[in-house]
Amino acid sequence: MADKRRLTAGARRPALAVSHYIDAALRQARQQPLEVLVEMGQSFRIRTAHEELPRPNTYSLTSDVGQWIEDLKDELSMVDAYRGMLGHIINACVEAFLDGLEHEATNSA
Repeated sequence: MADKRRLTAGARRPALAVSHYIDAALRQARQQPLEVLVEMGQSFRIRTAHEELPRPNTYSLTSDVGQWIEDLKDELSMVDAYRGMLGHIINACVEAFLDGLEHEATNSA
């Protein structure tokens, strides 16, 4: 829930929907190597282990980001230790993106 509030907080970009932020975060994350993404996901899982995370949602993503997620699923499924990490990786990528936006807003104020 806190992430959703972060996504919708403020009126700086009222024309953007949550899916725009998710897509932008994942578009940026595509540049990271698999090992970095898994490390981010593992860190997120550890930090949020005590929290009840919201149920999965469906967001409209651009086709290239959707294809990247499918490819990422395939890569993760090849390593037993990486199975079940996709949701954590996506959450970590969105969290990092939002942190970057907050940092930009703080530094430009």
